[in-house]
Amino acid sequence: MEKPDIVIEKLYLHLENMARNIIRENLDLSIKENRDFLNNPDDVNHQKPKWHQFGIITHTKMVEKAFREELPVYLKKWGIKDRADMHLDEKIEGIKKKDLFIMTIVLHDTGKFKVRTMNKKNGTYSFKPHEKASGEIIRSLKNTLMKDFFLTEHQIEYIARCAELHFELGLLRYTGKDSKTGFNREFIKSDTFKNTVMEFISKNPDFKWEIGLFFLADTLGKIDIRINDENNIEEIEKAKKEINEKKAYTGIINGILQLPVNLAATEEYFRILLES
Repeated sequence: MEKPDIVIEKLYLHLENMARNIIRENLDLSIKENRDFLNNPDDVNHQKPKWHQFGIITHTKMVEKAFREELPVYLKKWGIKDRADMHLDEKIEGIKKKDLFIMTIVLHDTGKFKVRTMNKKNGTYSFKPHEKASGEIIRSLKNTLMKDFFLTEHQIEYIARCAELHFELGLLRYTGKDSKTGFNREFIKSDTFKNTVMEFISKNPDFKWEIGLFFLADTLGKIDIRINDENNIEEIEKAKKEINEKKAYTGIINGILQLPVNLAATEEYFRILLES
């Protein structure tokens, strides 16, 4: 069995070609935008610039960076780092869940290359349901992952399930938008939020930690501009200035304003998890 860091490095080396193969096999290349996607699978304009500062492959690398560098800070602040570490230190047939989790990060958005559709009216893209598609792609690669990367069936299934669930907590945003308050801090303190979280946990008891950890890493990996309070005018103006300095899409302010709410939702998720 190869060392996990070598497997992770090899997966990254294959990621761009994998993306192109998936696009080639699943999207209509008679459409110019899909041909452009094939040629430039990491172009941010082929993502959702309103919520993503980076293209899909760079976003993937930013998610790993956030997982390694920022997550421990938040988990320690929330008083749950030791519990999370204990869970991620568990092994599946000799490999720690933490290492398999990082392998999932590399592959978690591969489904976007398979299911992307375009709204012809406004030129925006949809990637639903890319989480499910990512799991399907990972399972379809089972023979390759076993032969060339020396992973076992149980390890591959763990990776596939993590990929399928990586935006599970994000689904609460849609629930929140349909509520009286919207998806905000008030909604996060509501019974609806708590009851929905309890449903997530009861449906996926073996992946309840992964659901929260992945949502947190994925959120932090979308944008590298940070604010602490979505209602602080001074912070918002500073963020807008940083957007201009980085020549990012001005609409990315939406994602920046969403970040503190997502962090609050993740913290509450873990509080409910530990009380359940």
